[in-house]
Amino acid sequence: MDNAHKVLEEIFGFKSFRLSQEAVIHRLLVENENAVVVFPTGGGKSLTFQVPALCLDGLTLVISPLIALMKDQVDSLVRRGIKAAHLDSTLNMERAREVKEQVLDGSIKLLYVAPERLNNEGFIDMMRRVRICLLAIDESHCISMWGASFRPEYLKIARFAKELDVERVLCLTATATPAVIGDICDKFYISKTKGVFRTPVYRPNLAFKVAVAETLDDKIKYILPLLQTRTGPSIIYVTLQKHTEEVAAQLRGHGLDCMIYHAGLSSEEREKAQVMFMESDKGIVVATIAFGMGIDKANIRQVIHLHMPKALEGYSQEVGRAGRDGQPSTCLMFIAKADLPILEGFGRGDTCSRSDLELWLREVATKEPASDKTVDFNHYQQSKVYDIRTNVLGLLYAQLELDYNHIRAVTPYYSVYTIEEKNSSRVSADTTKIGNAVRRALRAKKTVDVVELAAATGIDRADLTRKILSWEMDGYISTKPSQVRAVSYFSRGCIIS
Repeated sequence: MDNAHKVLEEIFGFKSFRLSQEAVIHRLLVENENAVVVFPTGGGKSLTFQVPALCLDGLTLVISPLIALMKDQVDSLVRRGIKAAHLDSTLNMERAREVKEQVLDGSIKLLYVAPERLNNEGFIDMMRRVRICLLAIDESHCISMWGASFRPEYLKIARFAKELDVERVLCLTATATPAVIGDICDKFYISKTKGVFRTPVYRPNLAFKVAVAETLDDKIKYILPLLQTRTGPSIIYVTLQKHTEEVAAQLRGHGLDCMIYHAGLSSEEREKAQVMFMESDKGIVVATIAFGMGIDKANIRQVIHLHMPKALEGYSQEVGRAGRDGQPSTCLMFIAKADLPILEGFGRGDTCSRSDLELWLREVATKEPASDKTVDFNHYQQSKVYDIRTNVLGLLYAQLELDYNHIRAVTPYYSVYTIEEKNSSRVSADTTKIGNAVRRALRAKKTVDVVELAAATGIDRADLTRKILSWEMDGYISTKPSQVRAVSYFSRGCIIS
């Protein structure tokens, strides 16, 4: 642990650990065991994997659901001189290739990716070639089906950790019920008595208030004096996207400048609103729950919920963004009977009829696989045809894969690669069956359609793709992929009789 204390002081500038941070790090570094961390928002979760990452030999892989959060953390680490990177869809091809090369040569200590990246064949292939000393899973409550924030793509992380012999796993969350924590522990073989670390949620500087108001006009009248006399930034949460516009219009009508933020805005609009809020001294943002994750602003003085939140877990995270500097701050929530139908709609909206479920399952079971043993499904089209929400379809596919082993998800893939040879002698030296097949295709033209080549040769498409990607990673060729195919699943036999 001496090295951990040295890293904490010399790299991060802290003289001592807070609360349970040291116990978590001891669990990872000394006991070499997995752990779950349940710290409130702003409670110092990041240090529990960033410090060990710099003490261990190998790569620390961080799973994080938000690109903005990944970028913020990586930028902060890089400013401290730490070799960190994120690999996501915002990177151009050249930067992505540079990150991959740095991962393979061991110069990157922390790599941040989204959970969906674990479906990517090329990424998994790259991870097999490195030593993963620590897997840190942020927002790990998304793993559990018992949680309100469950995400199907998180289900596959446990299998990934097992198949790639990850040395240690750290699951991090700001809020989790006992059932969720138990689920996480079961999936990652974590001791429920020795491997779970919590810090108190209670923060004495936060004042919690509840008000009853049925109409939006009444709510605006109530919060106007609070906003007009505010001493710092304020977040106003609403349930629906249309509410952000309605509330912002009323506040602007009273001379209050404010921003809006919701998932329906373009990425540029969301980023602009986030930057403006972060740089403001008394900014007001009216937002759905899409806003806030990754926001590390210490002086937020008010978090106002104009509507009742969907779940206590989410509410706990949202109010946790107030008063991180320890100064008095207010958390206000309105209660209204008019909000109940909307909340009930959220609760029941994910259900589907048995007949629709059976029709969907029959399509999945009877669709003929391609020559490479894959089948392609359009989730959005299926959602319309069978009246099943896309998030529910994601869960259904995940269950077919993980619970029943009938399918195995692979990444939405490029089917065509335009290839430029950089080291022809090295390419020619690859005399394997797959190497010969790709090389013969290159003689005819400078593009390789891996789906057509798989059909012509009987070689699995994924194996052909891996060969091309391995040549690229080794510097023998450069590629320009095109023609994205929809999400595909390996067929694992008949699902229904």
